[in-house]
Amino acid sequence: MGTLSAPVPTPTAPQTRARVVVGVGDPVRDALVLAWARDEVAATGGRLTICRAGPAPTGWPTMDGLMLVDPVFTRAVHDVRQRLGGERVDLWLEDGRPDAVLAAAAAGADLVVLGPPTRHRSPAVQLAATADQPVVIMRPGDSIPPNENAGPNTGKISTSREDSRGQTPFCCH
Repeated sequence: MGTLSAPVPTPTAPQTRARVVVGVGDPVRDALVLAWARDEVAATGGRLTICRAGPAPTGWPTMDGLMLVDPVFTRAVHDVRQRLGGERVDLWLEDGRPDAVLAAAAAGADLVVLGPPTRHRSPAVQLAATADQPVVIMRPGDSIPPNENAGPNTGKISTSREDSRGQTPFCCH
């Protein structure tokens, strides 16, 4: 006598999408940082939170008001929203110390992306030392050797997580 079997349904976990927080101080200097974070979110299907510390601009919380005060930053946000879809991009504008604002924005995030440190105790260095999630710190890209396979968003990155040997990995893409 044969045994009847039916496929056993396996429970599926709800699809979780990564939440990435990117710190943007100067939208011109941090254009590569924002592009890298945008591309990471585009590849993973997650959400992007663009974080900027400093006094709330006059006219905020509307994008029209922000455009009057900071057109370069507003265009950068608009470009990211065009690429990812506006529903996947949040803005976190808050007055305060950059390290504290970034830490608050990064709570519950899966990844934090920051520009190169401008000084020893920069927000990037402070957050990388204390964050609960991986932190990608873009290193200055002007010393990257040319690579014909590299795309327009080529840069050097380093992460705050150590590998199994206790060393911080560095990755060039």
